[in-house]
Amino acid sequence: MSESFPAKGSERFSAETLPERDRLDVWREFHARPVLRLDWEPRMRSDFHAGISVKRLGDVTIYEAGYSPATVRLRESNLSGNDLTT
Repeated sequence: MSESFPAKGSERFSAETLPERDRLDVWREFHARPVLRLDWEPRMRSDFHAGISVKRLGDVTIYEAGYSPATVRLRESNLSGNDLTT
């Protein structure tokens, strides 16, 4: 789980708050890979947008993500340490 989200409550991140030149790299490095555990490649770099909302309800964490069209891959190597593999 990413340390960028609070232990309780909810939080939202939008790539639109970043300079356009940094949006894709920040999304991949801090959200797509460590939080969503996805290999992520946008179909077009122009007009890129992405966002994620995280809500914690006790021991349950709910993620909602939206982004511009992309090719998304879930790889087994990304799942190590994830509760889905136990």
